[in-house]
Amino acid sequence: MAKHFAPDHPTLATGYNNLAHIAGDEGHIPEAVALWRRAYAIRLRALGPDHPYTKGDAAMLREYDPPGP
Repeated sequence: MAKHFAPDHPTLATGYNNLAHIAGDEGHIPEAVALWRRAYAIRLRALGPDHPYTKGDAAMLREYDPPGP
């Protein structure tokens, strides 16, 4: 039986995060950043800004997509 999650379920954020790491490792940085943004948005809503997973996504975004000048 297939299990379905709502679009903002934290388990989906884990999947996006895993895919982002793979994309980043393969040099597909724009794709990785887009996936980390999705994971971060879900985790921020579901887990809050102080959760370690949310902080981890934020750290990856700072590393791979730093704010411009």
